[in-house]
Amino acid sequence: QTYGPPQDDAICPEDVHVHGVVTENQVYELLLQQLPAGVRLTALMDCCVPTAVMELPFVCDTEQGWLEDPYAWHVACDAVCLSASPNEDLGPTELQALCTRSEGVIVESFLTALQDLAGQRRGRVNYLELLEQMQFFLKQQPLPRRARLSATQLFDPSSRPFRFFDAIPNGHREIGLRRPKLHRSLRQ
Repeated sequence: QTYGPPQDDAICPEDVHVHGVVTENQVYELLLQQLPAGVRLTALMDCCVPTAVMELPFVCDTEQGWLEDPYAWHVACDAVCLSASPNEDLGPTELQALCTRSEGVIVESFLTALQDLAGQRRGRVNYLELLEQMQFFLKQQPLPRRARLSATQLFDPSSRPFRFFDAIPNGHREIGLRRPKLHRSLRQ
């Protein structure tokens, strides 16, 4: 059974009541589409409700490798996003607990993982080690969360060192959104 095109995911910024939500299409148009090949973007998305608002074409599954999203954007830049898995079911109690935290659990797990890995003084840390260390922290939290790594370019997460620079070349023949999503927003 077909339900039509998928709906565009969105985040609710602090001024959502005035300007509306920020949709995936807007993140693509205003940020990702503007970045040329050779530019690196590292993003941390830490929302109360897990979202894929920076929906990048490849999602790292530690057991299956990279999975491609057929409804994601292909861009020239090298963008990497660390976020919570968007398929988590949150009840009202968990959602309220996340909304009342003073800091986001994904950012906290990222910073804690970097500190823990640096404390081990092993040298360079790859993306897979960072993701596993974030997950280790998240499992100790009272709220269910799974860390998610997504990217615009394919790479080996077990060998590529985590850095905020070192863009890898564009490997896409096509740039853009292959299948558009429906969205509504007051933001222009």
